[in-house]
Amino acid sequence: MKMEELIVCLNPLKGFVIGRTAAGKPDYKITGHDAVGLKRDGSVLRPVFPHSQVLPDITESIDIPCGQCMECRLAHSKEWALG
Repeated sequence: MKMEELIVCLNPLKGFVIGRTAAGKPDYKITGHDAVGLKRDGSVLRPVFPHSQVLPDITESIDIPCGQCMECRLAHSKEWALG
């Protein structure tokens, strides 16, 4: 088991898949950790939150470490220490 698998971000961001880049890779819209999806409002994508009366259009997401909490900072320092 890798060391970074043991450390969990306390406040992860969410990346919602909004399409593909020219290279064919997923394109993401990054939101706060409490968003449950994205709603299309014309050409704008707005985050939808849990107690909202709006149903999201996009719900597929990945968790992204915040990089700011103590767990993320500890993981970063271990990565540098182990080279």
